[in-house]
Amino acid sequence: MLQEHITSNDGFIDPLMVANYFHTTIEEVSVFTGVALSTLKKSTRSHSPKAQSKLQAVTEIISKLTVWTNSEQLAYAWYRNEPVPAFGGLTTENVVTQGGIAKARKYIEHIALGGFA
Repeated sequence: MLQEHITSNDGFIDPLMVANYFHTTIEEVSVFTGVALSTLKKSTRSHSPKAQSKLQAVTEIISKLTVWTNSEQLAYAWYRNEPVPAFGGLTTENVVTQGGIAKARKYIEHIALGGFA
C-alpha cells in the first residue's frame, strides 16, 4: 500500500519519501501535487494541514488508480500523463494542480463504479 511507503514515523506524508518512491525529485513532487517547492523543502511547512491535505489527496487518487493499473508506478504515470476526455484532454495531474482535486476524485470514483469515461 502506497501510504506505508510515503508516511514518516511521525505520521506525516513525507515529500522526500514520495519522491524516492516514485523515483523522481522533490521538485517533481511539487509539480504533480501543486504544493510549492519551498513548502515541501521544510518539514515545518510540509507538515501544515494545507500541504498534508494536498499530498493526501494526490496519494489517494494514485491509490485508487492502482486498482486499474495493478501497479502504483503505472498509476503514477497515468495520473501524470494520460489525457482524460472528461477533462477536455487534460491529465488528472493538470486538473489537480489547477485546484480540481474534488473534480478528479469524483471522476475516478465514477469510473470505479462502472461509469463511462
